[in-house]
Amino acid sequence: MNRLRLLNDKLLDIANSDKLPNKLDIPTHINDEIDEVGQSINILIDRLRYRELEIIENKKQEQNYINQLAHDINTPLTALNLELYQLGFQYQINDNDIELSYEKINYISNLIKALPNKDDISKFYTFNHQVDIQACINTTIDKWHYLLDSKNILTILNVEGNRIYWLGDQLWYERLFDNIISNVYKHSNSSRITIYLNENYITIQDNGIGFNDMSTKSKGLTIIKDICERFSLKLNIKSDSNGTIITIENNRE
Repeated sequence: MNRLRLLNDKLLDIANSDKLPNKLDIPTHINDEIDEVGQSINILIDRLRYRELEIIENKKQEQNYINQLAHDINTPLTALNLELYQLGFQYQINDNDIELSYEKINYISNLIKALPNKDDISKFYTFNHQVDIQACINTTIDKWHYLLDSKNILTILNVEGNRIYWLGDQLWYERLFDNIISNVYKHSNSSRITIYLNENYITIQDNGIGFNDMSTKSKGLTIIKDICERFSLKLNIKSDSNGTIITIENNRE
């Protein structure tokens, strides 16, 4: 009975512990049913340890791959910065005319730096500082100004109130607005984008052809929906032949 009680206590320790268990100490001179159970448990512990080590190694390899990929992407970005500088110098291009190109390169570089560790992926969009939403929108409009002008798309921004701050992270709010404007530019056949912002919500409306498929697979909406969900923002999309209205409501205090 003592050996059975010890075996039961050991199993309870294994069940309640977050650490990998040590193997059971089984006497070599006894060979009964309790020992057979103990040996079976030791086999399971061996398999559990092997699997845990395998998972740790896979995580290391995945993180190494992310780090190497980030480095591989940053390398041509650095070269592109230098090439822009040389082209500007060679053709006497005004710095202001290529400043947006520098900002886009820096934006991509910041996105790469923000790649999380695998263990932090669930906290990827969770931040706790105030972000100037109007500044984020202005930055996005500036980045897309040249391309929108090339398609004769007029952008109108109406802001109610003074500086408007939402809880979050500037880089990812820019990414959110980037994807919305990108969808309008690529898919809407719109001639106008009207943006209305106040403390509680933002609406982005175009007068394009609209779209019927509202699933997360359509028109790149996956990123938009994911960021809104992670930031606890209420997203509503209405689209018909008269255009699309995207409303993002700030539910965070």
